[in-house]
Amino acid sequence: MEDIEKEIAGEEVLDNEEITKEEVHDDIEIVHDDELNNEKKNKKKEDDTIRFSKRGSDPDKKRNIIIIILIVVAIILIGIIGVLALTKKDSKSNNKDDNNKTEEVVKEKDTEEIGKKVSYVSCDDNTAPLNVRNSISGDIIDGLTCFKQVEILEDAGSTDACDKWYKINYQKKGSSYTGYACGKYIKESSSDSVAIKKMREVIDKANKYYDDNLVMVYCGETTGTKTIKINQDGHDFDGQYLKSEFKSIDELKKHILTFIDESLIKVKLEVSDHNNPKMYDNYYEIDGNLYCRDYSGKGVLKFYTGNYDIEVVSETDNNVNLKIAYEYVDENKLDEDGKCSLANVSACPSSYFKYVIKNITLSKDNGNYIVTKMEFHD
Repeated sequence: MEDIEKEIAGEEVLDNEEITKEEVHDDIEIVHDDELNNEKKNKKKEDDTIRFSKRGSDPDKKRNIIIIILIVVAIILIGIIGVLALTKKDSKSNNKDDNNKTEEVVKEKDTEEIGKKVSYVSCDDNTAPLNVRNSISGDIIDGLTCFKQVEILEDAGSTDACDKWYKINYQKKGSSYTGYACGKYIKESSSDSVAIKKMREVIDKANKYYDDNLVMVYCGETTGTKTIKINQDGHDFDGQYLKSEFKSIDELKKHILTFIDESLIKVKLEVSDHNNPKMYDNYYEIDGNLYCRDYSGKGVLKFYTGNYDIEVVSETDNNVNLKIAYEYVDENKLDEDGKCSLANVSACPSSYFKYVIKNITLSKDNGNYIVTKMEFHD
């Protein structure tokens, strides 16, 4: 019984031990599970902490990135503003330079338009040439005719013969000369150099128009020739015609009226029939071109050299009255020296020339001139 009881007791004891072990084991497992759970919880907390930490760092990172972007943008803006400022400054500087250049151009233009004062030989009381000397009391080296333009270089003093001498420079026969002349016979023109230059331009054109019409007809500038077969009174001959720069007689007339008044047109401006040509027909219009007669049955003996000088006598807002001194070679002296001729007037001594004074009237409109009255050279 005892054994059985013991066994029973032992079993019970064993069972209790096993129970106890199992309980302990269970307790250990529970503890272990708790620990694991705690570890998991702690790990989760750590993970959450890390996650929260990461979450907390994202705004900082974004803020930092935004700050950097703003700084970069600010730098770019500052750079752009700086470039614009420099560009504006350069633009102002360039504008200033351009303005200065424009002002200089305007000043130059104004100076050109105003021109220089013009001095010339006066012939109020005496038309004899003005003596030019090598000094104020020296020898006579040349003579200047009426209205000859001169440049006064300096005052040269006085003598018993003349109260005021000028050292002068002048052009003659294509060469430049310097000498001394008495200031009593030198005047200053009422018109400046620019105005006188324009006056001479229309006078030159008027003189050319007159010269061309003496034996043929005025045609302007010409290029090339055309031969016209003409039968006159049973006789055939070739008439030579020049091709004009103008396409029609109307264009030619329009050009002529830019320098002379219509009252001074000497040859009738009309076109003849080139299909039925007549001797001395002046103008033909052929294939869209104007042709002008270039042959003559007569010649004109001229002693006019083509040189002249002018004096402005009076001037109003609308008109200018001038005197013109035409230069001629004295026909009575041409045979004295074989070198002197109209083709080589520079070889003629001063004593071989003579001068005739005539009158011209110009109309004036905004600085432009047209010859309205003119006594042409002989």
